[in-house]
Amino acid sequence: MLPNLLTIHPLTLLPNQPVNFDVLVWDDQSRTAIKFLEADQKLSKSKFDCIAMRDGQKCYIEHRDNESYREYLHRGLMQAEVDQRIPAALKLTLLLECIRFKLQDAFDSGSLSTWIDSAYELAHVLSERLTNPEKVGRDILGSLRKDGSFATHAFNTGIYCYLLSRRLILSSTDTIEFTVGGILHDIGKLGWDEDFPDQIHLPEGHLDANSSTSQRGHPHIGFRRMAYHPKMTHPVLMSIYQHHERQDGRGYPVGIGGRDIELGSRICSVANRWDGLMCDRRGRQGMSRLAALRAIESEKSLFWDSEIVGCLEQVMNPPSNR
Repeated sequence: MLPNLLTIHPLTLLPNQPVNFDVLVWDDQSRTAIKFLEADQKLSKSKFDCIAMRDGQKCYIEHRDNESYREYLHRGLMQAEVDQRIPAALKLTLLLECIRFKLQDAFDSGSLSTWIDSAYELAHVLSERLTNPEKVGRDILGSLRKDGSFATHAFNTGIYCYLLSRRLILSSTDTIEFTVGGILHDIGKLGWDEDFPDQIHLPEGHLDANSSTSQRGHPHIGFRRMAYHPKMTHPVLMSIYQHHERQDGRGYPVGIGGRDIELGSRICSVANRWDGLMCDRRGRQGMSRLAALRAIESEKSLFWDSEIVGCLEQVMNPPSNR
């Protein structure tokens, strides 16, 4: 719809700081993007309040300003580390956008090994930088994009796997492995070149992570293709293979249930479903936080591990006095 524009997250624009690119927002009346902020203009508090209320998918820059925006992100993150006046939600968004771009670049490189390395790097950065995830809770929802694209869904699922693993008080090693499993869980949906097995790409016509193309076959395809990769570990492979198994034993590809499904896979299943409900998909917008929680709660006896659903509720719906 807007081929010459790139979406940016409004909560990466710092109040009272100049930007070095034009910022545009979507205007419903004219059905197009209009200029909101001129390059080198400071973002006033009133403009920040206005833009912060917008959906993260309705704020844009021109393609030519991509590198300038990335430089702005890194400068903003460095400033946020020392400036206590910058709200915690902005600091979180700056951090997540910086590492999301790194994962996106790795995916766009078309190299499977580069993408796997980037997934592990992301997991380690989260472990080092997001040391108190129970205080993040609902703030994470405003910091993650929800466009439903393959790379975004991979990133978001990894973030949720990290939060759930931390809530379960798992070891650092398990948390990192389960986070990587969340990022790579849908790898069986990608296109592969049999002559160049390290090359990956999105198949033609694959518009989002909810594509029905090879839906039931992708866990087995991903497992088969990754089983001999030298960088693969057992927990990551199981997340790829088992993330569509169900607690009642009616999932796929095998039909196992309950505790026969490995812990990392049970975490990935809930994270995968949660992001699927929260993200915009073809034909529908993402649900609200409370509606998504109700949906998962209603499904847990058949689909999800009750303890992990409880962890999700504690992270995303903490008591008001926390």
